[in-house]
Amino acid sequence: MAFMVMVNCPTTNEPVFTGLTVETVHGFEAGTYDHLSFSNCTSCGGDHTWSKPDAFLGS
Repeated sequence: MAFMVMVNCPTTNEPVFTGLTVETVHGFEAGTYDHLSFSNCTSCGGDHTWSKPDAFLGS
């Protein structure tokens, strides 16, 4: 089962998919995610930068 890496949109505070997935919780915990970005936020349409402390797993 793959998990979606999610962050809260800084504009709307709604959870949004970053475009990344991980296969296991351990894979997420072991990963280093620093100053990544995504465009066209599904909540506000903006561009966002995020790091691991901002992220959580969704299903």
